[in-house]
Amino acid sequence: MVVPMPAGRVEVIATAAGEDERYVRTLGAVSSFDYLTADVAEESLRRHPGGVDAIVNLALRGEPLIAAARAIRPGGRLLSTTPGTPEQSAFGREDLSVTVVMGALKVHDHTLRAIAAYLLDGTLPDPISRRYRFADAVRSYQDFVGMRHRGKFVVSMGGGACLMMRAAECDADELNVRAISKLDPKQGRRSSASTAPA
Repeated sequence: MVVPMPAGRVEVIATAAGEDERYVRTLGAVSSFDYLTADVAEESLRRHPGGVDAIVNLALRGEPLIAAARAIRPGGRLLSTTPGTPEQSAFGREDLSVTVVMGALKVHDHTLRAIAAYLLDGTLPDPISRRYRFADAVRSYQDFVGMRHRGKFVVSMGGGACLMMRAAECDADELNVRAISKLDPKQGRRSSASTAPA
């Protein structure tokens, strides 16, 4: 959901695998390039020789992130959501503002209302690609790690509760589901269902 939020107010350049470039443009990116075939910093600097104002990083860690940050103009910003984001000093630039956002954020009611309005008016697309019943949770996990997809997989647990899976939370080589927890809305406590390896 990073791309649609600023679209129309700033020029968004998205990186995507070749087959996803058209998709990120439908989300509001002005342009995109294939990060598998082009160096992120070099391509960004080719398009904007003075550097970009900011990078929102959702995937890179360590040295590849340090290399990509070369494309940020003096005084620019790096926002990263990945574990393994280097400390500020690793970038070798005192002018660069590095912010790491991980875990739960304090979200104010007005922010949630604004996000809901963006969803309702179509500014933000529905990122849900598949839905499953809780009884099919093991299958949802197997599908999630075993196929290429966009968006989130949602497992409905009844009572309005759901579990959402994102690519960053799953190991693509791990197809075993050992335990699935759900909140028991009647008793307000967690209960678990274990499964055998897939």
